[in-house]
Amino acid sequence: MLTPLVLAADYAGTAVLNDRTDVRGRFTMAHTPGAPTSYTGGLDLVTTPSAYMLVNDRRWSLSLGYTPSFTATEIETGWNPEVFQLAGVGIGWHNRFVTVSLGDAVSFGTFNSAYLFQPGAQPSGSATPPAAAGGTQGLPTTGLQLVPQPQAIYFGSNRTTASVAAVTDRRSSFSLGGSFGLSGGLDDNSRLVEPDQRAIEGDASFSHQVTRTDGSLTVASVTDLNFKGALCFTPDGKIVPGVTCRPDDQIFLLTENFIHAFDKTTSLSVGAGPQFIRARPDVAVPYTSSWYPGGQLSVSHQYAKQGLASLLVTAEFFALPDFRTGLVTERAHLDATVVDIIDPRLSLSIAAGAGQTFP
Repeated sequence: MLTPLVLAADYAGTAVLNDRTDVRGRFTMAHTPGAPTSYTGGLDLVTTPSAYMLVNDRRWSLSLGYTPSFTATEIETGWNPEVFQLAGVGIGWHNRFVTVSLGDAVSFGTFNSAYLFQPGAQPSGSATPPAAAGGTQGLPTTGLQLVPQPQAIYFGSNRTTASVAAVTDRRSSFSLGGSFGLSGGLDDNSRLVEPDQRAIEGDASFSHQVTRTDGSLTVASVTDLNFKGALCFTPDGKIVPGVTCRPDDQIFLLTENFIHAFDKTTSLSVGAGPQFIRARPDVAVPYTSSWYPGGQLSVSHQYAKQGLASLLVTAEFFALPDFRTGLVTERAHLDATVVDIIDPRLSLSIAAGAGQTFP
């Protein structure tokens, strides 16, 4: 009679239900050489409920999560509802020094393409492009827009991850991780914005607490990103109509980060390192190799009693692939977020961001 109670006593469970509602304002200035500057913006209303459950014992843990997102885009022009869903499951094992975890996440639904790309004009003209992409020689270029007008994208993805983390001593730890993911548009129109992609990623990190206020974090990562059915471009940026390419990007990144705590409320993180990238616009074209600089800077500050309000400012500069075209460009991005916890069940968050790409 008591056996089920004894077994159940070895496990502990936690269930969390919450909801977050955002009002998001967007304003973007897009400029393409040879074309007039365009200005776009919108006001979106987003509510995101979530359910999370964790069951664990002294060695094992099991987690389940589900997060749907309901968005009314550009509410100033009418009611434009979108639904996006994310579900995940994870299992882990740990002892005093080692943690092993395995997880899988799936997502699908619709979202506004304006969150990824802003509309911009592509200069018109005709030319005979060089053989920069397989099967494109001799085809005329066109004045199609490089970036489409905002539209609803039907998107799906699946990502499986695995990681191992170990504590080597009181001040040091390291981790190894890897993932395999598939994603892309779920219909022909959506694939023009989000082509099918396959991503394989691996990373390793080592952290060391030098003093009570200073620490270091070394991160090495490798990514192989393969596209299927992406748009083709000439070297001067014109679209080649009627032809699809299969870009392939291989990105190797090594960064060294320094973390300093000024006091209990303010900390600084700064890091930099090289990126080595092998990329090709199509499988029929040889790889080209390039070195890029990379770096990040972030400052966090808690400016209210008991940490009930915080400010986070982050700046990054890295070379990243465009998830529509597969082309690699350097990008600078600045984000600022203010969070104010009004009571244990209600918080206010204000975020702003700006970005710039460099050819």
